[in-house]
Amino acid sequence: MRQTMDGVALIVPRPRRGFALVEVLTAGLVLALAVLGLSATLANGSRLADGSREEMLARDAMRDTLARLAAAPFDKVALDFHNGRFAAGPLSAAKDDPDGWPGEIVFSDGPDDARDVYRVALRVRWRGAGGERVIESTHYLANVRGDPGVAPTVAEVEEALAAR
Repeated sequence: MRQTMDGVALIVPRPRRGFALVEVLTAGLVLALAVLGLSATLANGSRLADGSREEMLARDAMRDTLARLAAAPFDKVALDFHNGRFAAGPLSAAKDDPDGWPGEIVFSDGPDDARDVYRVALRVRWRGAGGERVIESTHYLANVRGDPGVAPTVAEVEEALAAR
């Protein structure tokens, strides 16, 4: 649009409408980066939630197994559960596990070879959402109920099992 002022032509620019292509591309790039970051955060959160759920299942299985051990007669517990295996809900055993059970019970003698205490390690190894995982806990089982009979040492249990 031309205007004249005292015979001199003036060019008055029009007001801009819309956005330039560079502005649109920059806004699109910023939006794409934000969506990418959000999707990565959601995927990571989902993986962490799966791992927490698996760990909860493993700990529940260990707690149930420990309750079964504590409920068994003390003089029979090592013989009945020696180097036993247990299921851990829907968790799959680790790849190199020969028997397919994710849970494992390992007995050893208590302190000072006491016949009224066993050291028990419970271990769960599984193949989960985040790869192979292991949780282990150690407990002591004691003859606090005063069950009759003398509990065998772990070596005596292994000899009895070998003789079967």
